[in-house]
Amino acid sequence: MKKNCNNCHFFAKSVLLKEDRSTSSVSAKERAVILQTKTKPDLQMYSWFRCYMGVWDEGIRKDEDFYKTVVGACRKNCFYYPVQKSMMFSAAEILQKRNAEYAAIKKSNKYTRISLWLAAGALLINALVGVIRLANGA
Repeated sequence: MKKNCNNCHFFAKSVLLKEDRSTSSVSAKERAVILQTKTKPDLQMYSWFRCYMGVWDEGIRKDEDFYKTVVGACRKNCFYYPVQKSMMFSAAEILQKRNAEYAAIKKSNKYTRISLWLAAGALLINALVGVIRLANGA
């Protein structure tokens, strides 16, 4: 699945009701309309699309090319989390954070293993040099 806003759990729509703002996830039907028509689905008055995590927000600045923002933009350095039906935003935030931490730990462990292999190789070479010196009577 391509990492873009249309496939992200944090792709949201907000509605301004009197003085309160309500935010909900974009429905599967609306996501399909975006892919099929390459346009923004019609929303009720005082509604707009946004990233729940604040990466972008139509309520602050209207984008010239909605499709490019939602489907075409490279989202490698954001809070992307695959869309999960019936999951609350708060749960997705926790899981996204946990996945990011796990990826960082995994990367750190990779470098630790490489360092250990290099140290083991250096110890082996040092032992071989010692054996050769003993054999030559040095």
